[in-house]
Amino acid sequence: MKTKNFKAMGAAVALLLGMGISSSAQAFVASGSLGVSPVATDVMTFNCPAGTASVRGQIGDVAPGAVPLVRLGLSGPGIMPTVQAPQEGVSIVVGLVPTGPGTHWAVVTKDSIGGDNYTVNINCYNAAGVILPASGIALTQNQ
Repeated sequence: MKTKNFKAMGAAVALLLGMGISSSAQAFVASGSLGVSPVATDVMTFNCPAGTASVRGQIGDVAPGAVPLVRLGLSGPGIMPTVQAPQEGVSIVVGLVPTGPGTHWAVVTKDSIGGDNYTVNINCYNAAGVILPASGIALTQNQ
């Protein structure tokens, strides 16, 4: 009986690890902090592969305190949709931004003076809604 439980537990752990590896291999996940200036901005570039039809981002405001609140903008063909985390410790998702393969930008800003920490999760998607792996991820501006 104990052997059966260990086998079942081992299978469950292997499944969870496999899911984690699969997820992290496809998502662009970053964390950072914005400086005290009210105009502090972090910019990250990333490349979406051939077949990309859209990009989706998520921002989480993880610093203690009520202000400032962080915002995320994603590149797209002529649009920069922005979303603000509604309160500390809460993640909010930016809707799908129609775009194509190539270099994209994630721009993190805030709404007032004071430093703040954040997490960002960004995915490239094909037309069927399947996540495609981003590459060439780089912090190009750190304020």
